[in-house]
Amino acid sequence: MIGEQNRDRLLKYIEIAGWLSIDIVNSALSGPPRNKTLGDHTPGNLIQQESIQHASYQDFERTASILHEAQERAGGAGLEVTVEVHQLFIADTSTSTLKLLEMANSDHVFTNPDLGSILWHYDEPEEPSEGATVVLASNSKYWHCKTLQRVHVLELDRTYFIRVPIPDGAIDYRFAINAMIDAGYDGYFALEGTNAGGHMSKRCKKHPIGQKNND
Repeated sequence: MIGEQNRDRLLKYIEIAGWLSIDIVNSALSGPPRNKTLGDHTPGNLIQQESIQHASYQDFERTASILHEAQERAGGAGLEVTVEVHQLFIADTSTSTLKLLEMANSDHVFTNPDLGSILWHYDEPEEPSEGATVVLASNSKYWHCKTLQRVHVLELDRTYFIRVPIPDGAIDYRFAINAMIDAGYDGYFALEGTNAGGHMSKRCKKHPIGQKNND
């Protein structure tokens, strides 16, 4: 049921984007927790529902099938679809995201390498942000950027997170920006979840980086 709803929403978003001449539709095909014995989804837990930890091959097949259908619609409308690395979703690491793209087998489906989602999903990140950036950069068409500070409580097997400005978090965005540019990235740099200032001025800017960031 949730899968069908996600599929229908994605196809509708593609249709609307075509009407408005928008060139990218970002997707995060996540859903609510299915296993009540694991409790509600809370960032920073050792085990996370709807994640790669519990995914079956059939989950990848179903999701890839939806993305393949979406890319046919997107290609016809002259736009592209990005798969966001996201919590509560089988594409929560660089490896699982690339596997999903491979199975979708599309010229119109790319990734959104949201490094913040990798950082704040589990109690310990499944991979370093630097490695994820290098792996995903050449397949990226859109980029959500946010960062946090981690507070790990060993006795609880739990990590708590504090949202902070880009320069102050645990992700090295100097490295990430340089890696994306080296891979030829020329897309949107969207500051996600900014808490002050103008919404439109902070969230939807084309990245102004014309050369490597060595500052």
